[in-house]
Amino acid sequence: MPVESGSTHDAGSSGVRQTLAIVMANALEFFDFTAYTYFAVFIGRAYFPAYAPDRQLLLSLGVFGLGFLARPAGALVLGLYADRAGRCAAMQLTMRLMGIGTALLALTPPHAAIGAMAPALILLARLLQGFSMGGDVGLSISYLYESSGALRRGRTTSLLLVTQGCAGAMACGFGYLASASLAPDALQAWGWRLPFLFGLLIYPAACYLRHTLPETLPVHARLPAGRAVLATIRAHHGRDLLAAIGVMCGPIVTTAIVSHYMTTYGMHTLRLSVSSAMLAGVAGGLVAAAGALGAGLVYDRHRRLRLAVVPLCVLMLVVYPVFRWVGGGGVATLCAAVALLTLLRVGASPLYLVLVPRSFPLPVRATSLSLCYGLATALFGGTTQYMVTWIIDRTGDTLAPAWYLLAANGLTLVAVCALLRRRVRHAEAPARRPSAV
Repeated sequence: MPVESGSTHDAGSSGVRQTLAIVMANALEFFDFTAYTYFAVFIGRAYFPAYAPDRQLLLSLGVFGLGFLARPAGALVLGLYADRAGRCAAMQLTMRLMGIGTALLALTPPHAAIGAMAPALILLARLLQGFSMGGDVGLSISYLYESSGALRRGRTTSLLLVTQGCAGAMACGFGYLASASLAPDALQAWGWRLPFLFGLLIYPAACYLRHTLPETLPVHARLPAGRAVLATIRAHHGRDLLAAIGVMCGPIVTTAIVSHYMTTYGMHTLRLSVSSAMLAGVAGGLVAAAGALGAGLVYDRHRRLRLAVVPLCVLMLVVYPVFRWVGGGGVATLCAAVALLTLLRVGASPLYLVLVPRSFPLPVRATSLSLCYGLATALFGGTTQYMVTWIIDRTGDTLAPAWYLLAANGLTLVAVCALLRRRVRHAEAPARRPSAV
């Protein structure tokens, strides 16, 4: 059974710089990735001008969703690379790939200038970003888990969500400032590109920071080939992998709807102004940052993962009434709803930031976590925004996001219980496989 232990590089002794190098670089990737969702309406107009507005949005969200299909491939390739060559080499590669994708998003001319080549390049950009993030999130969680001491794992791994929340708030802040200060024509022509240009300028510094990281995977712990990594996972951790994918379902769908889709929902369904709808993203990002850190500190103090199940259950109880409340309100109601659901989502974060990494030993952890995240996002996250928008357009049911959230988090609750039971069963059984380093 995998057991927790400290790593060669403890976060408390190796300094804040190493943790910041991981979370800042991941936040930049998250910033560029989520900025697409906040400007999906404008991207649809720029690259699919021949279609009606509703179809433009569906095509834009469809391109966004296709990027998720590249995540399992990125998870497999980059995860295996990280378990064979080390975490640092793999994370440097993910940064380069994400930078290329961001450059394409920022600089590709509209359909009016280069025709069908424009949407093709945007699709390529999303596929590169999806491939990169498919591996990087799992790698980042692995590195933070391995580089932190056992008494600081909650707060250290939570920093990934803290910086992602700040990145989301910043991306939406860009949208709010651009939509409030630019004329509609200017916003459509070039204003939506500003966050991608900003991210492109920061990437060199992020790449440098990752280049300076110490390695957390000792040479003696590395399996000889990718085939050996996959064989170990298949032989000893297949059920753990399936349960971990289920654990990831709720957070991924909740993030897709609450953190990303609600801005589009505010504009497209509630008919709010662009700047007003963007405020919901700012509120959600700031709450995610504070709530994730709080959840990590609570876990470090009590060391009881079952406490993190409480906010998950509360989220399932309130999601339907919250969406009924949003449907009859304005921008303040939308911001309050996003803040509440985000707080409950990150309150359960130790379930996937600590429980899931703990379930896999060091030699196969990066591949396992990358596959968990990549497969879960492809299965559950990539189609969420498109399907919710399609259901609303076809049925007129504005509560479709609530039903989606309820089902996804119900699956997560079942998977968490299964993974916790497997940990107890393994603890009671004789050791049959190598423990984590």
